[in-house]
Amino acid sequence: MRFAARGGSMAPGILHGEVVVVAPIGNDPVELGEIVLVASKAEGLMVHRVIEVRGDGPGMRIVTRGDASQIADKPTGRDEILGKVIRIEGGARLSQPVP
Repeated sequence: MRFAARGGSMAPGILHGEVVVVAPIGNDPVELGEIVLVASKAEGLMVHRVIEVRGDGPGMRIVTRGDASQIADKPTGRDEILGKVIRIEGGARLSQPVP
């Protein structure tokens, strides 16, 4: 999936208008530091970084935050994580893979 980022919550890593490429997460684990696409019931669709993983299994809760923000998002369930950002393409910057 590819789409243009909106807003500045992930600056300077992802800038407004840059194209974000997301791979489905499937059964892969969600790990600290990854940038993920979240379908939050409270916030809608957003691309933010995983800053905390609480528990495991069906009760797992994942906390994300935009890199430019000091406030964490509300915890979400594993089922709300749609994919991992694998590439950022944009503007004057070269296409870059996400570690």
